[in-house]
Amino acid sequence: MPQATAQPQSVDIQIRLTHDHIDQWLAEDFLRFGWWALIVLYIVCAVVWWKLLDKRQLKETILFTALAYIAVLTINEYGQELILWDYPTDLIPIFPPLSSANLLLLPLIYSLAYQHFPSPRMYSSAVLVITAAFCFLVEPLLAWGGFFKLLNWHYWMSFPLYIVMALLVRLLASVLLNITSRARSEGG
Repeated sequence: MPQATAQPQSVDIQIRLTHDHIDQWLAEDFLRFGWWALIVLYIVCAVVWWKLLDKRQLKETILFTALAYIAVLTINEYGQELILWDYPTDLIPIFPPLSSANLLLLPLIYSLAYQHFPSPRMYSSAVLVITAAFCFLVEPLLAWGGFFKLLNWHYWMSFPLYIVMALLVRLLASVLLNITSRARSEGG
């Protein structure tokens, strides 16, 4: 009969941290003002995005938005793991935390820029303006409201990161759409 092996210490620590995080979430976040404010923000952003969305380009925009969401989620998780910033309120206590307002805002805003500014030059200009507004207005407002907390980071540091992310997401979406277009035209 096989012997049960003990779990690595890191797994035990993760289990304890997860339980502590859930307990803290239930005591401090769930159904509190910040929790409701994030829900309202998410709903309002999604409704506004849907209203502004050109439904004729839905497939392309959904692809771009999904890629942007994955990129922003990755950035947020690395930033939290490296203790660069924190999101004091979580909508749910486990991954993905859905705590970050920019987890929804950035992909939706960039996807509208992707749709409404189709040329690379126009899109790049829009990204510069959007990113500046987000880094130097929105993030400080989120911090002031208690939804975002800088730990070992500065607002200006997000500026080049978001620009590169938005440009790479556009490039990847374009590559994928070109592959699909070529495959359709070749009949395969």
